[in-house]
Amino acid sequence: KEYEEAIKILHDHCDECAGNPDALYELGLLYHESGNGEKATEYMSEFIDFYKNADPELVKLNKAREKLSKWNSKPL
Repeated sequence: KEYEEAIKILHDHCDECAGNPDALYELGLLYHESGNGEKATEYMSEFIDFYKNADPELVKLNKAREKLSKWNSKPL
């Protein structure tokens, strides 16, 4: 239930801020933790795409890439 409420709050935040990248990242994590791998991958990919022209050393971007790679290499 807590995941559902957190997801709703972040969705509201994304809608208001036109794809806030931090909210995209957190949604990816929340969906993964709640067992929805498809949505987790979708939001983490959106986060990575948002920063496609960023400094490749951006720590959060590298963490997102690592998580996405790990999620795609094994089922939830």
